[in-house]
Amino acid sequence: MKPIRLVAFDLDGTLIDSDRDIAQAVNATLRDLGLPLRSLAEIRTMIGRGARDLLARAMGSEDPAAVEAARARFVGHYAAAPVEHTTLFPGVIEMLVALREAGLSLAVATNKPIALATVIIRQIGLEAAGISAVAAADEVPERKPDPAVLALARQRACPEATPDQTVYVGDMGLDIDTGRAFGATAVGVLWGFAPDSVRERSPDLLIERPSELVAWLKRARKAESA
Repeated sequence: MKPIRLVAFDLDGTLIDSDRDIAQAVNATLRDLGLPLRSLAEIRTMIGRGARDLLARAMGSEDPAAVEAARARFVGHYAAAPVEHTTLFPGVIEMLVALREAGLSLAVATNKPIALATVIIRQIGLEAAGISAVAAADEVPERKPDPAVLALARQRACPEATPDQTVYVGDMGLDIDTGRAFGATAVGVLWGFAPDSVRERSPDLLIERPSELVAWLKRARKAESA
């Protein structure tokens, strides 16, 4: 195993608990369209594959034009209050600071639109904690689990890092698939939106607390230098 240089993270369900703000924007959109509202529990199961997929499922629609029109409304509602209820998961800031102090580059690779992702990352304190680059699905041809967004995050944060010097951390099975498709070490977290789907993918590392990632990376570095 080569020395790890880059740790990239999924955003929703991994670094931030954002389901209430997402649900609020989804339901505002459905209300605009005269469609039945969805419960928070329902919307949690729809998060992860980007706004279009989320809205198609919430609307029960397969009409691309209708979904795209709804997406514009959703982004407007979400951008108006992106962190009203959103919080960081416990231990996230401490984890990022420790990783940054260890000399690692930190990035986010998300299926959230770049305009929303950058605002949220700045407002909630992730940029100040060490996230140096963001890549989003609307900047690449394919969404996760295609690894293009992770490749873009690597290019922006630490272009010298090879895939096997990269760790990708996420809370869903598609994040594990994304990391593996890129050739990175895939780490699954159990505090997010889809812990069962993470377990099903048998990631390289499965963690219950952010501090466990720091401890694992410290052990890996010690083994590399031995």
